[in-house]
Amino acid sequence: MASTPHIVISGLVLRETETKETDKILTLLTAERGKLSVIARGARRKNCRFAACAQSLAWSEWTLYQKGQWYYASEGSTLELFNGLRGDLEAMALGFYLAELTEAVTTEEAPAGDEIDTAGLKAIFARALEELDGMSGAAVGDKTMMDAL
Repeated sequence: MASTPHIVISGLVLRETETKETDKILTLLTAERGKLSVIARGARRKNCRFAACAQSLAWSEWTLYQKGQWYYASEGSTLELFNGLRGDLEAMALGFYLAELTEAVTTEEAPAGDEIDTAGLKAIFARALEELDGMSGAAVGDKTMMDAL
């Protein structure tokens, strides 16, 4: 039996869903393949090798293999955790809101484009913050989203 080819891909974790006793289903946004659903076996164990990169709003590099309709994580490494975002409750809430919106408007396995990288994500968050400020007429928090990132 031939082995399943692995793909190495970078993406933002839009959502994490706990499943079974120690697994997670991750929704990743990638430039090359768009939105992907990935099963990360054992990601909820405290000694899991990719527990950090399986968190929501983590920019990570993944080694995946496909089995049927699902992608499975075999390796993962964190590229950016956006610690400034995680340190500010309002910024983190806005980040989760933007992740939810992004998930709603993207389709499975449709390429997202070259703008999806760390700099592109920061630009998207900054643009969304400007739009929210314009709609409300007031600043969102004392910091800007860019300061939080």
